[in-house]
Amino acid sequence: MAEVLGRLDERSLRLLEFRAVQERLASRCDTTVGQAAALNLWPESDPGQVRWRLLRTAEARRLLDRAGGLPLGGVRDIGPHLRRAALGGSLTVEDLVEVEQSLSSMRRSRQQLLAGREDWPTLWEDGQLLTEIPDLEQDLQRSLGPEGLTDEASPELARFRRARREKEQALRQRLEALLRNPDLSRYLQEPLVTLRRGRLCLPVLREHQQRIPGVVHDASQTGQTLFIEPLFALEMGNEAQTLLRQAEQEEERILAAFSARIAVHALPIEAGLAATAALDLALGLGRLAFDMHAVEPEIDSGGRIRLRRARHPLLRDPVPIDLEMGPGRRLLVVTGPNTGGKTVSLKTAGLLQAMAQCGMHVPAEAGTMVSVLSDILCDIGDEQSIEQSLSTFSSHMTAIVDIARRLGPNVLVLLDEIGAGTDPQEGAALAQAILERIAQSGALGLVTTHYGELKAFAYATDDVENASMAFDPETLQPSYRLQQGAPGSSYAFVIAGRLGLGSDIVARAKELLGQEQLQLTEVLQRVDALRRRLEQELTAAESAARIAQAEASRSEELRREADADRRSLRQQLRTRLDAEVQSARQSLRAARDALRQEELERRREDALAEARRRIEDVEAALQDEERPAPPPGPAPQGVAPGDRVFVPQVGQEGSVLSAPDDAGRVWVAVGSLRLQAAIQDLRIARGKKQETKSASGWAALAQQKAQTVQSEITLIGMRAEEALGVLDRYLDDAQVAGLGTVRVIHGKGTGALRTAVHEFLQGDHRVKGHRLGAQGEGGVGATVVDLDI
Repeated sequence: MAEVLGRLDERSLRLLEFRAVQERLASRCDTTVGQAAALNLWPESDPGQVRWRLLRTAEARRLLDRAGGLPLGGVRDIGPHLRRAALGGSLTVEDLVEVEQSLSSMRRSRQQLLAGREDWPTLWEDGQLLTEIPDLEQDLQRSLGPEGLTDEASPELARFRRARREKEQALRQRLEALLRNPDLSRYLQEPLVTLRRGRLCLPVLREHQQRIPGVVHDASQTGQTLFIEPLFALEMGNEAQTLLRQAEQEEERILAAFSARIAVHALPIEAGLAATAALDLALGLGRLAFDMHAVEPEIDSGGRIRLRRARHPLLRDPVPIDLEMGPGRRLLVVTGPNTGGKTVSLKTAGLLQAMAQCGMHVPAEAGTMVSVLSDILCDIGDEQSIEQSLSTFSSHMTAIVDIARRLGPNVLVLLDEIGAGTDPQEGAALAQAILERIAQSGALGLVTTHYGELKAFAYATDDVENASMAFDPETLQPSYRLQQGAPGSSYAFVIAGRLGLGSDIVARAKELLGQEQLQLTEVLQRVDALRRRLEQELTAAESAARIAQAEASRSEELRREADADRRSLRQQLRTRLDAEVQSARQSLRAARDALRQEELERRREDALAEARRRIEDVEAALQDEERPAPPPGPAPQGVAPGDRVFVPQVGQEGSVLSAPDDAGRVWVAVGSLRLQAAIQDLRIARGKKQETKSASGWAALAQQKAQTVQSEITLIGMRAEEALGVLDRYLDDAQVAGLGTVRVIHGKGTGALRTAVHEFLQGDHRVKGHRLGAQGEGGVGATVVDLDI
């Protein structure tokens, strides 16, 4: 049984050139910590972990596609800074800049990640670990500048620096004033003030050193010029240097304080660095997947491997291969001519399997499937060692001995040119024995060989299948396509003859090969030719089927388009008919409204004519009456409709139209005038109470209506036009009768009559307002109308 290892065989992955894939992945990462994680990435042998890694890569691709990635580029490898700060050490300005940049990048990345929890849940978990310390970040941003600590780092630092600048400026001004002295200029190399060792000096010619007493701080390369700080400047220079040292001490204090604050947060910042590495690695995997046009492979728990148009990730223009292994075909024996692509096929299968177990999407098409293997064991190429005196055969056997010890289920074995490098008969026998051992162990195996005996072995053994690399004997060109189900031929005699080797030599070679072996070779060639012819016929049949399918799809598409056109036409006709019906309804409604308006206008004109006639009658009656004299009596104790009273406001008698309201006020008709007055403001008429029949004109009409018109009307059971005519006449009568509020009972029903009534009342000059009845007033089955009387 195979030894279960937590880490796949390093030698095998080296032979598969897995390191080149790691380096390509590292180049897609933005940070040094991410690049380090990429170079340390190794295939995982736990199925759950492999699925989790593949899921993270899929989420990273989604994040890259939607948001372009994360702003992780500013994160630096600040682990050493954190450890030094945790031990009490003081960080430099450059260290603090890297810490600030890292905190800023982690904060911005965290905010972006946490906003998309549903879209990338596993990356969101890492995002929660990204460090966010806003107060420390802001203080660092304020205190650090391109030239080091800024004056905003502390008030004391700003004060020391300002005082030093002022002191140096004053000293420079005194020195420059000295330079303007014409007697001094001949002693100087040139008239300027220069800085030497932090002190302001004058460049004095050596022969005139005694002319300008002071301290020599430097000399030119030739020694002819001395840089002297004059004696009078020493005190100011010392003061400036003192301020400089105080500023430097304050800078050291600030750096130590920041280092102590960083030490407090060292653990969460380290966790943020680890999360940054994981996120950057995931994004690198996503970018690599985009570069390779890769797909997420399916994970099979039954030990199957299925590659669909798989491409070697390190070749510029690889030929895609199809390959399927698993129960029933656990071992593939690949044959074919040299340089036909056998070794590339082995490496492609092994490398894609290792990549998938790292969480990488693989350069293949949808439907590609891998298993999670406990190990991948390879013997590819020639690793003979001169120092160890190992021949090619010995080198291969040493590797195969180690592989044989580790064989077992859930292991993939890749052997290139098995049994080569020794006597062909012995090599073939040894190779067959090794293949039998691989098949018995339950491992998956992919081996290449030129031995015809192994082709026969594959035909005769269960779970073992022949495969070959396609080759055109006419053009002598390989197609590099892997074909399962039939062995291939080396085509040595054909290739030799086409390249110009004499036919007699080829014939002699066939004689030496042996009749049995020659027949086997010829059978294999005929099988290969038959297979190629069948493949061509199959390709033609598939092409015809695709054309037929395309025509069927086109016919179905045309039918769907025709159905859609018919539906669209029906919809257009229906829309047009609906519009015409709606227009006709609107015209009918407008005509009906016009007719009703004409009827209402006619009724109003008739009512106005009747009113004018009655007013004329009243005015004529008033002209026949004598103007009553002011009554001497007191105000009446009570009045009732029809009583005659004297109205002092107009100096005439009138007829009471209504009973007193709660305030003791009544409506009185005086000729054509109607007014409201308090009972105490009225006087008893000269005669007694008049009979109603003696009233004349408007007063008589109002008295009659007040006695006969009810405060509500029922329209239930009437058609809308009939009901509106009745309502119109009723409102006239109610207004003449002096009714301030009436109730129109129209019922609930469908609501059509209620709507018609409300439309009629809306804007009517006799109506001050209307509303639906409240509880106890009929609810929605009645409308309460306030009249303008």
